[in-house]
Amino acid sequence: MPIIGAPSPPAGGTAEFNAWLAGMFDGEGHVGFSRKHAVRLCITNTFAPVLFEIQLTLGYGSIKTTQTRSGWHTRYDWRTSHREEVADFINRVKPYLRIKHDEILRAEERITATRNARAASMDRTGRLLELVHGGMSPARAGRVVGISQTHSYRLSRGA
Repeated sequence: MPIIGAPSPPAGGTAEFNAWLAGMFDGEGHVGFSRKHAVRLCITNTFAPVLFEIQLTLGYGSIKTTQTRSGWHTRYDWRTSHREEVADFINRVKPYLRIKHDEILRAEERITATRNARAASMDRTGRLLELVHGGMSPARAGRVVGISQTHSYRLSRGA
């Protein structure tokens, strides 16, 4: 059901929708980076129905309302920082971006680096637990896999 007064975007799974979404992001969006490797995507507008349509079509993201100065329009932000949602958004818009292509590439690099670091951490943890279960002390196993002694003891106690 279309929202009255809202420009209707194309259907959600289409290349046409993704191109439209890329245009919205080029004009009204931004990428934010936190110190803890998180990536936040945001599209800001003063016409909430457009952002609700994006949220409804994508099936993710949240809308934040901000009341600005007296006499100004209320500002609405569609945003997401969940890694899988950010990755989906990037895959949708990257081929169509004209202005913010470099920002999206940096976001994609950050997500890839975080995934790789988490995978390496899981591998080290698994190897540490194998060594500890095989009879090696947590301190020695930690040195072998490159994990601090304190962290090795914590991981081995939780196993």
